[in-house]
Parts: sequence; C-alpha cells; structure tokens
Amino acid sequence: MPHWKSEQLQQLLEEQEPQQLFRQAVQLAQALGMEFVGLVLHLHVAARGPQVILYNNYPSAWNERYQAEDFIKIDPSISKCHRTTLPLVWNDELFHEVPQLREAATAYGMTHGWSQSVHDQQHNESQLSVTRPHGAVSRDELFEKSAQVMWLCNILHAALSTHHLAQYSPLPRLSERELEVLK
Repeated sequence: MPHWKSEQLQQLLEEQEPQQLFRQAVQLAQALGMEFVGLVLHLHVAARGPQVILYNNYPSAWNERYQAEDFIKIDPSISKCHRTTLPLVWNDELFHEVPQLREAATAYGMTHGWSQSVHDQQHNESQLSVTRPHGAVSRDELFEKSAQVMWLCNILHAALSTHHLAQYSPLPRLSERELEVLK
C-alpha cells in the first residue's frame, strides 16, 4: 500500500491558498498511481443559487471540450455521485449510456479510475475523481487506496468549500447605527 509522508499531510492541512492546496492533493494522488485529479464542488449559496467550481490537472484541450460540449450535464460520474458516497469505479458499464464521453475522456488519457463524493449538512457536495490512462482499477487496488482518496476528498471539500462560500457569502457590513442597535 502506498504511504503518504506525515509531512506531506501536515502541509496539506495547513495550506490556505486553493490552487496550491489542489496542487498538493494532485501530488498525493499521483503517489497512489493516479495521473489525473479532478474536483467538482457543488455549493449552495443563499440568494445566488447553486455554484459549480472545477479544479483539475486535466489537459487544457479536454477542459475546453468538456465545457464546449457541456459534458457536465451528461457525465454519469457526476449524476451518480449526487446519490452516493461510495466509490464509483470508471468502467464501460458506468458510461454505457454516453459512450462518446467515455471515448473522449480516454482520448485524453482519463480511462481508468474512480470518483468519490462527500456531502455536508448544508447540502454542499464535492466529487473527487482520480484517473490514469493505463491499468484498470482492480477491486484490491480500490480497497487498498479508497480510504486515502476519501480522506483527500473530505479535506479538499472542507477547505475549498469554506474558501469559496466565504467569497460568495461575505459577512454583511453593518453601519455604526446598526451595530449600536444590536448592542
């Protein structure tokens, strides 16, 4: 079983800058033998509606195609992760209704892997996908590494959802009179 060093984990826990935090998460996933990492945050923001935020180290051409063809609306890993927090292995069966998405992802090296989701009490959700171009994910590998991927998903969800929710929902600034009345 691949082991992460405690120093790496401590660095991840202390990181405040979202892009740097995600880069460190990518390094940890790559130590597990996964080349690509994608995180989708679904945040519920009062008076703004749902917000979807994407982080990944996918090839830029794939990101452009995914957005241009609006694949997020037909991506079965996303729709199924809305309904479960169990690991969801990427295979032909998962993509049987949208083989064009499977073929397109494979063309960019995202063939084998799995997605893991976490849901919080405010109905916010994160989906972490770890993938690679070669080597199907065996049941043994999934059992061996899924706890680490789940931990990573939880850490990224906690840190990044807090960061983005604070940006979308800044604390209201009260006037001197309003503060006086509250006192």
